[in-house]
Amino acid sequence: MALTANPQGVVTGQFTIPANVSAGSKRVEFKGSGGSHASASFFGQGTFVENVMQKVVNSTTRYYDPLAQTFYLDSLRQVAGLDLYVEAKGTTPIVVHIRETSNGYPAQTILAEASLHPSGITAGAWNRWLFQTPVTLLPNVEYCIVVMCDDAVSSIGIAELGKWSLSSQRWVTSQASNVGVLFSSSNNSTWTAHQDRDMTFRLLAAKYTQAQRVVDLGTVAASGHTDALVLSAPDTPTSETTFSIDLELPDGTVITTGDSQKVTFIPAVTGNIGVKARLSASEHVSTTVFPGTVLALGTVQTTADYVSRAFPAGAPDSDVMVIFDAYLPSGSTVAVSLSGTGAGDTWETIPQDGVALPIGDGLYEYRFKKVDFNKANCKIKLVLNGTNAARPIVRNLRASVT
Repeated sequence: MALTANPQGVVTGQFTIPANVSAGSKRVEFKGSGGSHASASFFGQGTFVENVMQKVVNSTTRYYDPLAQTFYLDSLRQVAGLDLYVEAKGTTPIVVHIRETSNGYPAQTILAEASLHPSGITAGAWNRWLFQTPVTLLPNVEYCIVVMCDDAVSSIGIAELGKWSLSSQRWVTSQASNVGVLFSSSNNSTWTAHQDRDMTFRLLAAKYTQAQRVVDLGTVAASGHTDALVLSAPDTPTSETTFSIDLELPDGTVITTGDSQKVTFIPAVTGNIGVKARLSASEHVSTTVFPGTVLALGTVQTTADYVSRAFPAGAPDSDVMVIFDAYLPSGSTVAVSLSGTGAGDTWETIPQDGVALPIGDGLYEYRFKKVDFNKANCKIKLVLNGTNAARPIVRNLRASVT
């Protein structure tokens, strides 16, 4: 399959993953006929749970000759991009990173990444790199900007103490207190510090004018569904930033829920369910929601059963006591049966022993007893019956043989 990039160097396409490829992280790499290359990691799994504390871009970096500049901020901010003064441009894209630092030197952990193709760069002027999503930077923590390209022509502006500034037309006599040191490297791993020089850059910190925003995510068709679960990937950096989901039912009812929270529909819902994300922000920090929000729908079953593992029933004529904790709202029941493990053994329903005892939080302890159970081994079967509005809950199942 041949793919051709557009004038900006962007190539798009798709392919089908072959059968019998195991789940997990796979490296996907493309190589161009002219020597260009690109790679990324693809993760495939039936269910993948990830707690996102901060947007992290995982990138495989070729070992070019980058420049880096350390800095820190006085307050918590979200940075949407940066400006660099480009002195000259070559034939390859200029890539910028925001990275973590280690002992004052650039590290390999990439927090944000942006790239500009030469066709989008103006030499002798300020140029802007915007990240896909704002990156949250903590106060008084040292970070660094890393600038890379793959040619010997591209160059960016720097300032050096004691030298003349072409942009401001004055001598450089001091360095900003929150700007660190300029670094150079020949392999993107070993760095040399230049104490009297700094990169010419401008950080673009976000400033939000809306305290709240509602984003319409579309509709999902329901057909007799009784349950819903919202699966999304919100990033709420501070207590001032919140995230919630509004579900608008066909009858106009609106249910507010959150990420990974189950919603029960009574009665069952048929029709389109509108999904809207509600994001809040302060002046400097906002909730970020990454792509891929899913509304999973399900239908509760009115009957369910559980069969335990077999266990020894002791001597002949033994008494078997089955005990469990349950929440049984009106309209729901639990039936208990016992059986041996022989080929001809059948299930036998056993009666409740005494009155259920309350143990708190709406739960009761139930006891069922079979007298003179004449089998060498025993299995327990629970059959739960209920409705959408009356759902039985059973836990802490145990048994004793005397």
